[in-house]
Amino acid sequence: MCELLIRVVDKFPPTGDPRRDAGRSVRGDVIAAVPDGHPWSTRERENPGWVIVRVPGMTEAEGWSFQAGEPGGRSVRARGRPDKYPHTRLFMLDLDALPPLTAGVVLDPNSVRAARLTKPPLAVRG
Repeated sequence: MCELLIRVVDKFPPTGDPRRDAGRSVRGDVIAAVPDGHPWSTRERENPGWVIVRVPGMTEAEGWSFQAGEPGGRSVRARGRPDKYPHTRLFMLDLDALPPLTAGVVLDPNSVRAARLTKPPLAVRG
């Protein structure tokens, strides 16, 4: 089993600048994936911007796969397109497709997998 630290509100409002917005964590981003029983800090447990959930049947490696960045990192434009910027985290969870997230909630791994979304590319401002 793994535990996931999930952002439940955007850290900052979008700026409209894709270079800046691509690196910001947003609602649904998996911030950390750790083995069951991880000693979370007080800051991690009490921050209203995220929640810790348990996912039996999901490995830590699978949890970490939600944090994969888009190829090219932050300094190179993504997907071979000159008008797009890469995300720091390419995947996110559709929180509206999951049960309400409260501290310590246990989620079915299949529902977490089904809620996985790929973020759309960010266009460069004209």
